[in-house]
Amino acid sequence: MSGRERAVRIIMGVVFLCAGLWILNYSFYSFWIAGGPPTSYPKVWYQEGIISGWRALALLSLAILVQFKWSTLRRSWVAWVLAVTIVLGLNYPYLREQVLIDKCLDGGGAWDEKYFQCQH
Repeated sequence: MSGRERAVRIIMGVVFLCAGLWILNYSFYSFWIAGGPPTSYPKVWYQEGIISGWRALALLSLAILVQFKWSTLRRSWVAWVLAVTIVLGLNYPYLREQVLIDKCLDGGGAWDEKYFQCQH
């Protein structure tokens, strides 16, 4: 591995790590707002915490993943676990929201996007 390639890997790792920690901080803040001070939208803040938490997990996994060569990654089961974590981190919040909406509509309710809850 050349020095230039190693420097790019380190820079990318630091960028993904900082972005992941920033978003993780926002996730903790969202959960605090959801359960802490009075708010009109606690479920929205809770969902925001889940979304940002999974995105932070994806970015932190990506920070680890960029440190390895492609040839090493293809053979490593840890790399596959990290790749699955990244895909889940980016897709789970959307899938969770769709399942909640579907469950609400199947139960005869109406989904209120503003409050992120089912209205019966």
